[in-house]
Amino acid sequence: MSPAGYLVLDTETTGLGADARVIEIGLVFLDSHGQIEGQFGTLLRGDGSAGNVHARRVHGIEPDHLRSAPKFEEFCPTLSSLLQSRIVLAHNASFDKRIINGELMIAKIEPLPQMGCTMTLGSHLGYGRMKLEVAAQQFGIPTGKSHSALDDALAAAGIFKYYVKKHPKEVVNYLVKLGYRFR
Repeated sequence: MSPAGYLVLDTETTGLGADARVIEIGLVFLDSHGQIEGQFGTLLRGDGSAGNVHARRVHGIEPDHLRSAPKFEEFCPTLSSLLQSRIVLAHNASFDKRIINGELMIAKIEPLPQMGCTMTLGSHLGYGRMKLEVAAQQFGIPTGKSHSALDDALAAAGIFKYYVKKHPKEVVNYLVKLGYRFR
């Protein structure tokens, strides 16, 4: 479908506000047909904080976990290259795109212009706007540990793979409407 393939990502952050920082990222690489080629996950040290008590309850990441993690700025050049090489997707992409672009701006790197959303795609395909866990359960996709960036990215990749298999033309139409090009 996509000559370059896809990159499905998920982030865990210090919170939900405009000043939230990425403290964990999960990346799943899919080939042009939606098959998993690889995966990568890491903790990242944004400003050194793991977030407030509410955020830490959600993701389970504590400040001690971040002490030896690389700074996001150190990871940004690699991430930027990966984001430019594939069609990028996330579940609830508006959140992840805002957070990733905030980090890219801090590192003075070009922001990501668009990102596909598996939640919106599900709605576009007639399944409704389902939370990640609900969609994964409906389609028989394992979820791993909820709010673990890599596990959530793997679940979103599984959902996308399901949509590609069941609705290939509609998936392409959705991505073309976002501005992605297919040859």
